[in-house]
Amino acid sequence: MNGSDEVEPVGSDSVPEIGRPAPVPKPTLMDPREQRIGYILAGFAAAAAAGVALTGPHDVLLGTIGALATALLVVAVRHGQRVFTALAGFLVGIALSQLLPLELACVAYSGYLVMRTSNAQNKARRAQPVLTAAERRVAAQARAAAKASRKGRAAPGAAAVSKTPAPNRRYTPPKSKPTRRS
Repeated sequence: MNGSDEVEPVGSDSVPEIGRPAPVPKPTLMDPREQRIGYILAGFAAAAAAGVALTGPHDVLLGTIGALATALLVVAVRHGQRVFTALAGFLVGIALSQLLPLELACVAYSGYLVMRTSNAQNKARRAQPVLTAAERRVAAQARAAAKASRKGRAAPGAAAVSKTPAPNRRYTPPKSKPTRRS
């Protein structure tokens, strides 16, 4: 077992059933390795922000901005969403732009997270079954019917609908095409 005396029930979610694929994690969730890298980068950024704030009286504001951006990075890493963390890492890189190696590390980390998100979303999209033309038509009709029911209208194709709007004071009917005289 895994170090505890508890026995998992037979139908638990930790082991996929036979014939069922294992659940796929959301493509935007960070894995533990990415979170560890984020925490390490946040530690370096916090040290750099403190160093910038302590170098002189005019750099206190820059150090405070760097510390706030670093706190945002820590919250983002703890939250575990790749896109949010990539944005926070980019902001840390901008806030601590006085230190070029740290800025480049933050921007590289953000780019890495965005690339991983894109690759994971492409992989999830490719894993979906390909619909035939008939299945796409049925799905489109179902979406249209659901949309119409949300708006309180009849489903498309349920009743004949005229092509022209109901007459009112602002409606100007289209002009008739001129006939050719020969």
